[in-house]
Amino acid sequence: MSLPTLTHVFTMSITPKPPLNTGATPRGKANWFEITSGEIAAPNGEHIADVLSGGGDYLTRYVDDNVAEVDMRLIARDSAGDLLRFTVSGYDYLDQATMLALDGRAGEHVGDGTGGVAEPFGFEILKCNTGSEGLRWLNFATLLARVKFVVGDEGIESVVYTVFDVSN
Repeated sequence: MSLPTLTHVFTMSITPKPPLNTGATPRGKANWFEITSGEIAAPNGEHIADVLSGGGDYLTRYVDDNVAEVDMRLIARDSAGDLLRFTVSGYDYLDQATMLALDGRAGEHVGDGTGGVAEPFGFEILKCNTGSEGLRWLNFATLLARVKFVVGDEGIESVVYTVFDVSN
């Protein structure tokens, strides 16, 4: 049996609004991040689609473990006007700065500033549903994303997904 291969198929960058903190739950700290915009581009930089506003991430953060569980939905529109609906789930492994930014506390420091990983990252699974003829293959693709957070003075400025097709 051969090992699966990963082929970089697109990069998606999303811009969220500041978090709406919904409080502590038995499963962790809950947040809602509305997505305001974004772009999907081919590995060569060619534009594929625009991420539309209104989607979002119901994020659950396990603060003591520096882990965030993603439950995101978003819609994008390609150049032909066809819509792509993405469902995204997975886990992100965070450093303290990113965890604080997700809490609406960007730039703060708590304790000695340590905790979590040296550089925050995540691995997330994407599912796509589209009527686009050119992107029909996405309906049945196994998509895995490596996630990177761009944190600024005001919080999470963007989240960048390097998306791979998993194939045999």
